[in-house]
Amino acid sequence: MIVCIAIDLMDQLLSGATNNGTLISARRFAHQLIEDGHQVRVVCAGDPSRDGTDSASGISYYHVPEFHIPLISWLAHRQGTAIARPAETVIRRALTGADILHIYEAWPMEAACGRIAAELKVPVLAAFHIQPENITYNLGLRHWPEAVSLAYAAMRRLFYQKYQHIHCPSQMIADELRRHGFKAQLHVVSNGVPAAFRPLPQELDLAASKKAASLTPPVPLASFENSAQDSPNDFRLLCVGRLAPEKSQHTVLEAIALSQHREQIKLLIAGRGPLEKKLRRQAERLGLRLELGYREQDELVSLMQQADLYLHPALVDIEGLSCLEACACAALPLISDSPLSASSQFALTESSVFRHDQPADLAAKIDFWLEHPRLRTSWRPRYARLAIDYSLRESVHRIEGVYQGIIAG
Repeated sequence: MIVCIAIDLMDQLLSGATNNGTLISARRFAHQLIEDGHQVRVVCAGDPSRDGTDSASGISYYHVPEFHIPLISWLAHRQGTAIARPAETVIRRALTGADILHIYEAWPMEAACGRIAAELKVPVLAAFHIQPENITYNLGLRHWPEAVSLAYAAMRRLFYQKYQHIHCPSQMIADELRRHGFKAQLHVVSNGVPAAFRPLPQELDLAASKKAASLTPPVPLASFENSAQDSPNDFRLLCVGRLAPEKSQHTVLEAIALSQHREQIKLLIAGRGPLEKKLRRQAERLGLRLELGYREQDELVSLMQQADLYLHPALVDIEGLSCLEACACAALPLISDSPLSASSQFALTESSVFRHDQPADLAAKIDFWLEHPRLRTSWRPRYARLAIDYSLRESVHRIEGVYQGIIAG
């Protein structure tokens, strides 16, 4: 198949790496589709001089200009993305001869791609990757539910009602779309975990998973930084995600401050975002040992393998892929029970779930697991086995089936 992906940003328009989940998922799908023998074309914002097939990835890029919109562009950059400007001639070139268009975002450029695809008789799968709550929380409208309802209604009427098929990364967001009046056929397919996220072989019962037997022990590429305050008896806690209001990292800091083991806890928050300075100040005020900053994938794998606990406090999460990646590395998770976060679907025991926005409950769960090392050891491989069913390869095979069904229909 020739698969065309429409996403505002996928090439390196913005300087530095990104922890924007939609962009990362699109890249991973594109690479896996190429590995499976398909051609992938990507329409996104970027430098037109870089049009053509990237020799390293095999992806064919069709670049359109960036849209510079006051406030909106600023907000997009803070979230690690950009707004692409519709450029009809570029879009037509990308779609000519394509078998299917996979739209990743609901912005002007993607709307133009959908319109032109209809003209060219190219079938479309529109993905729902951005929860309205991601927008309202960052605008300070968390406690105004009417804003969320208006956002869902606007997205449905202005964009999604044009399409018969919608890709949902989790059942949670599929249920939300139904609750907000979406009538399309919904295809629930995880964004998938790359094979690089895996446990150390000794943490996985090889008899329970043949896949584990072929894994090569990874070389540790990163570790929790050491300082004069650290000791061999310290507990290493890890949290991964964009530093934004809806990810609720402040709850983790408050919980650790309440923990009976606070003096032994070293916390790493891997990510970047608008709340970085605020979180640093909070940790300093509470007297906590905090390491904070973006980490590349190879580093994350090693850190997840080493962590005593993985903390996932997000209030809004369309799938919670970083939580699933941690599980794949046999990290023991503590997950928020927020109804707007899909991550709690990965919890195998009630002891792995805490009440969202409740630092005291999280502190109690942290203390429970830290005081029961044998339980931690026994549960880690169970989480690693859970994640096998969410592999990137399996997700892409499922999305290939969705493509084929849409094309046939």
